[in-house]
Amino acid sequence: MGVAVEAIAAVMPPTGRGGADNSPLTAQAFDQALAAAEGAPQVGAADATSNPITGLLSSFEQLNTEAGSLHASAVAAETAAHDLTPGEMIMLTMRCNEFLFHCELTTNVASRSSDGLQQLFREQG
Repeated sequence: MGVAVEAIAAVMPPTGRGGADNSPLTAQAFDQALAAAEGAPQVGAADATSNPITGLLSSFEQLNTEAGSLHASAVAAETAAHDLTPGEMIMLTMRCNEFLFHCELTTNVASRSSDGLQQLFREQG
C-alpha cells in the first residue's frame, strides 16, 4: 500500500491543481514510478501494449492446462485397478476445488476489467 502512495506522490504536480490530468503520459509516469518504488524493472513502450493481452491469454492457458491435468488425474483414478483411497479422494476433491477457485478468480478479474473499461468509455464519451 505504501509503495502505491509513493508512486502517486512521485507523479503529482508540485502545485495543487483542481483537476486530474489523465493523459497517457501521466499514466506512464505513474507506472514507471510504481515500478521504481517496487524495485521492478521498468516496462518498455512496446511491452506495455502487448502485456495485458498476453497476461489475459496466459491466464486462460493456465486454466486450460490445469483442467487437462485434473482430467488426466481423474481418468487415471477411474482406470486404476483399485478403488480410490480416502486420501486420494480428498486430494482429487481438493484439486477440483482449487480449479474452481482459479476459474472464479479469473472470471471475477475479467468481469471487473470489463466494468472498468465500460466506465472509462462512458467517462470519455
